[in-house]
Amino acid sequence: MQEPLASLEELFSLAHSGDTESLTKVLADLSPEAVADLLEHANGATRDLLFEALPRSMAGEVAALLDDAVRDDLIDDLPAAEIAELVAELEPDEVVEILEDTDAATTEAVLRQIDPREADEVRELLGYEDESAGRAMASGAPAVELHLTLGQAVETLRAQAGELEDVHVVYVVDGAGRLRGYLTLQTLLLGDLSLPVEQVMGRDVVFAYTYEDQEAAVRRVERSDLPALPIVDTPAACSAARFPTTGFARSFRKKPPRTCIGWWVSPPRRASTRPSASPWASGCRGCW
Repeated sequence: MQEPLASLEELFSLAHSGDTESLTKVLADLSPEAVADLLEHANGATRDLLFEALPRSMAGEVAALLDDAVRDDLIDDLPAAEIAELVAELEPDEVVEILEDTDAATTEAVLRQIDPREADEVRELLGYEDESAGRAMASGAPAVELHLTLGQAVETLRAQAGELEDVHVVYVVDGAGRLRGYLTLQTLLLGDLSLPVEQVMGRDVVFAYTYEDQEAAVRRVERSDLPALPIVDTPAACSAARFPTTGFARSFRKKPPRTCIGWWVSPPRRASTRPSASPWASGCRGCW
């Protein structure tokens, strides 16, 4: 029988006992969310001891979940090499959470020490305005191309199975990466596999623009009961996205307007299977 987890008082006492090995073992049994909550309720000295005792593989994920002020207090004096170690296994949007308030020199020093492809994604996200939907978007949305049959779409998703998480809806894009519609799980599971995706897809997709405020995006997610929200570029933009088979690209150049370049995961980060009515202007038939 597993022993119950330590109480807050026991954890705080253990943190000040000097028994770092035991503290690390206890913290490793907690979820990152629980540890983040614990750190936000601890005083400064205790918080530092708890964070230092975290397994390195867990510390970055915890840091990304923390309140901005608490996170800044913990990592403000860390050298770039240690921050790079913290963020090495995180998704680009999580790295942004940690780096967006560091100074430019530290941010660039950290990015030079992580995977170059991921560093480029982080730089792109940091290029969006603070508190914008573009700043918070993540890649890897489940998506298939418009020209496929439903059966081919299912096979495409199976090939991506190792890279997909929590699939609630599958988006449909054309060859230029523009979002055209969506497929519900019901359609994928019960539909006639010989039918074209374009014939059976839904077209009333809810989305947000990269420049929109994150709070507005949150309200849209909550109002529509969505697990995720596609993010599209501004209609005035002239530089557009490539579509990789594993999700919506965020690298873009010479983009036609309203190209889907990312998706935004509803908090907490970390449902309905059918998006509700789209805020498109009248006359748009699902072409983003």
